[in-house]
Amino acid sequence: MKKLLTIALVGIGFLLNAQTDSTQTIGGQKVTVTYGKGKPGNTGQEVTYENEKPEKKGQWVFGGDIGAGFGSGTSIRIAPEVGYRLNNGLEMGVGAGYNFYSYDYSNNLTYKSNFFNVGPYVSYDISQMFFVKAQYQYLGGTQKQEYLGYEVSNDISENALWLGGGYQNRIGNNAFYKIGFMYNVLYDKDDSIYGSGFMPVVGISFGL
Repeated sequence: MKKLLTIALVGIGFLLNAQTDSTQTIGGQKVTVTYGKGKPGNTGQEVTYENEKPEKKGQWVFGGDIGAGFGSGTSIRIAPEVGYRLNNGLEMGVGAGYNFYSYDYSNNLTYKSNFFNVGPYVSYDISQMFFVKAQYQYLGGTQKQEYLGYEVSNDISENALWLGGGYQNRIGNNAFYKIGFMYNVLYDKDDSIYGSGFMPVVGISFGL
């Protein structure tokens, strides 16, 4: 009788300390709850999300914009960027660019320019749909004028600090486009390569 009583008590103790699993589906994700896991007497529970993916610490971003215009004049713009986007919406990187412009005036005068620029930038997402951005650029190149077989060229350089922002939206999981405006706070209309202190922002970026 004592043996039967001892076996019964041992069996009850084993059942009390055994793990009990309960699996549910919440929002299309399997959730497993394990009760009594660990040392004997542990009545806590452990929750396991089977389809849970580890949160990314950051993301490399590649993008920029390309533009061209044709007519009485020809303009070509190429501006690639590479940066690193953090989880808090902050993105830091560097951008480079090439600008070509050519225009034929009616008095046999032809104007051409070739410029390159490079500089760091910082962008911050104030929401999922809007961003602000600051970018420094050093720009250098040549301007050339041709008139009746005569040619005059000169080298020009300029510093620019662009501040602005705009609207953004995702295209799939790893791509998004941006539209906005920036203003060069160092712009001097009497001594600047740029025809205006404002610059449109239109581009697509891809994350890895």
